[in-house]
Parts: sequence; C-alpha cells; structure tokens
Amino acid sequence: MRLALLSDIHGNSHALDAVLADGAECHIDQYILLGDTVFNGLFPKRCIERLSDLPILASIKGNTDANIENLENLRVTTKLEGYIKDLAVFTVEELSSKTVGMLKNLPIREDHTIEGHSIIFCHGSPYSFKEQLKPHGETLPSTAAQIASEDVDLICCGHTHRSGDFSVGNVRVINPGAVGYSFDSNWRPSYAVLDIDSEGINCEIRKISYDRDIYIRDLKKYAHRFPLLESVIYAVQNGEQMPDFFQRFK
Repeated sequence: MRLALLSDIHGNSHALDAVLADGAECHIDQYILLGDTVFNGLFPKRCIERLSDLPILASIKGNTDANIENLENLRVTTKLEGYIKDLAVFTVEELSSKTVGMLKNLPIREDHTIEGHSIIFCHGSPYSFKEQLKPHGETLPSTAAQIASEDVDLICCGHTHRSGDFSVGNVRVINPGAVGYSFDSNWRPSYAVLDIDSEGINCEIRKISYDRDIYIRDLKKYAHRFPLLESVIYAVQNGEQMPDFFQRFK
C-alpha cells in the first residue's frame, strides 16, 4: 500500500495543489491528514474542497484546528489571542457549518494496523496535539516514556513544520513536514510517501515547488486586516519561523 502523509496545510491551497499533483504522479492509494488543515491561511474552503475528493484513511485534529471551536466563549486577554480570534472568525465564515462540525469532531489520534504494522497517526504526539516529537533525544522525557509503553511500530505526526524520519526510544517516528509553510530551512511544501508491505515501511519525504509569489501577494493583501499573516509571509519566503514571534505579537 502506498500512503501519503499530509500535515500543516494551513489553508494554503496553492501549495496543496502542487502536493496533490505530485501525489497523483506517485499513484497514492490513500491519504493521511495529520492536522492543522485550515487555520492561519487564506483558502480554508478551497483546501477542504480539494481534500474531499481524495481517498482518506485517517484525519486528525491539529492544535490550530481547535482555534475554530467555541469562538463565542473565547475570552481575549492578549493581543496575540485577539489576532488568533480574528483569523479564526474569518476561517469559520469561509467554511460551511457541516465542515466546522466535522473539524470539531476529529480525533487527536488514530491507531491502525496496515500490512501487519501497528501505526499511530497524530498531530503533535499521541497524547496531545500541542506536544512535539523531536529527534536526538529532544522529546520531553514524560512523553518519551509514554511512547515506550506503546505497542507500536511507527508514529506519524506533524506540528513542528520540520520533516524527519527518526526514533523516540525504540519507536520510529515520521514527520512529513508542512504543506502550508515550512520551518526546516526549505520553503517548499513537504509531504511523505510511505510504501508499506509485510516486509517493512519505506519512507520518502518529498519537497515540491510551487509559485509561492502568488500566495505571498495574496497574503500581503490581507496582512493589514490579520497581522498574524505576517508570520506566514515570513515562513513562506524563508522556510523558517519568524524570529521572536511571541515578542512581536504579544
């Protein structure tokens, strides 16, 4: 079976179109959506429409997907929270109530057995969409200990916007990187292709070019209304997280 792992699309339909075109050429059997699909970008509806045509095996809730929940009860206490709420309201207005309901009801993990291999699909970690799984022993010890207790061959996650194929303890972890905007020093949209059979799991992380200038122009038109998009512009241009992000928007 050939699977495609997509994560952190963030409403960037231009990048998504390029990734899906490449996926078609790779003859993908099924797609896995690892969360953060619609928020912090301009085209949430277009992304949902494109994804709705795909054979989806699993779809996971990301931390920014949760920003569109319970907006009427969200108390804004900081400038950053205000920026997030403004963009979340825009995102909800772009989507149908059915789509919003679907996103609210997504799980934070799904467990599958594929060709005899046990796999967990999640956004951050299997236990929280805000946690990060990192290589080189950088994962939180408490999270690493939980993973060690899992009877699992592979964890597929996103959230960090950094692609990688590494281990946490004895468990293999694959992060496909981000479709919408990357933090791994390569601005191109990133996704992963998994070839799975009874013998093992082969992973190829693919970086796909697209005309990012078009999206940057679109983002700049809205940045005065949604200042949070300045950080997206920076990432799309540089393949890195905006320096001092929290200081800039506090």
